[in-house]
Amino acid sequence: PGQSQARLFNEHPELSAYHMMFMVNTFSMIFAFITLLHTDELYDACSFVYDHADMHIHLVVFSLASTIGQLFIFKTIKAFGPVIFAICMNTRIILSILLSAFVYSHTLTTTGILGLAIVFAAIAYRIKRKTEGKQLIKWAGMSDDKSIDIFHEWHEHCDM
Repeated sequence: PGQSQARLFNEHPELSAYHMMFMVNTFSMIFAFITLLHTDELYDACSFVYDHADMHIHLVVFSLASTIGQLFIFKTIKAFGPVIFAICMNTRIILSILLSAFVYSHTLTTTGILGLAIVFAAIAYRIKRKTEGKQLIKWAGMSDDKSIDIFHEWHEHCDM
């Protein structure tokens, strides 16, 4: 998610998170169906689901959790943009790693701790620059509107 969806939301303000979710899931469903057909695994997958009726409740719960998660993702991107969403996701991953290390007594290597510190510092820097209303980077010689628009598009795309 991210840049493409943010561009669609900006170009089509009438587009809702529900429309976006429907389009993404329809594409995913068609892609998965074609992949299952191409690899001759469609019959095996359907047989497995049919033969293991106990898994149906797990499929329903997984689908509901996925739907709720997608709603939060699309609403966050529409309301705050892809950069804020990326910051949220990176922060969640860092907290997940730290919580896992604490709960399951995993050891973090010095390199792992350094990597987490770098990512956390980068997130903090992006938050600081975003709240100050400043760009993270600025290219010299950008004076016309077209260059600035292209810069903003690449800036968001590269998540800088």
